[in-house]
Amino acid sequence: MLYKTPDFNDVSKHLGELVDAYKSAAFASGMPIDTAKIGKAFANEDAYYDKSAFVPYIKRFRDARAYFDSAAVQIKDPVGEIEARMKAPMDFDTKCVYAIELSHVQPVDCVDTLGALIESRIYSRYLLEVWENWRAEAQFGWFGCSNDSEIPNAYYLKIRNICANTMIRHIQKHPEDNDAYLRLFRLLYCEPIHRGGGLFGNEVVAILCHLRSAEY
Repeated sequence: MLYKTPDFNDVSKHLGELVDAYKSAAFASGMPIDTAKIGKAFANEDAYYDKSAFVPYIKRFRDARAYFDSAAVQIKDPVGEIEARMKAPMDFDTKCVYAIELSHVQPVDCVDTLGALIESRIYSRYLLEVWENWRAEAQFGWFGCSNDSEIPNAYYLKIRNICANTMIRHIQKHPEDNDAYLRLFRLLYCEPIHRGGGLFGNEVVAILCHLRSAEY
């Protein structure tokens, strides 16, 4: 499980801890939480999160990585095509979608691309998924998937704080964006990477399998 179930009644306390000394900590601790509206956002999440609204042919990229040796695959070089498209002007949500797809076909090398999106401190509905992929690829490629590997969860949490602060600033400007609350709560309740003690070492392999197979 990547997430704990959010307890909306307790979330403001955790928000205050998460943002720490950031200037909006006071806002976060008193953040109004309308559970009915957030529940509605959850119910409509599939439509709101649909990546094909920004990249209409995204299924071609998914087919390219799932059936890479099939003659029916329309994109033969997904890495090259994504990198070429990311050089063109585009809105930030679209750029995040491309970067996430890039992380599925160019593991490890995509870490800097994902990190740059986080460090831009620009809000996207896909920011949580950008951070999840950044963390998983950094762990797998830089630190390893063994139970004996270093797992710098404190570092990952610092980068998560950047994402949280970006989301909070967005909510301050757009308090009607209930989906942003939902993304923030999910970010808040993301579990650290644990040592699994099983066949596959620590949890990063399972996290990567989830991220590469789930249709967000």
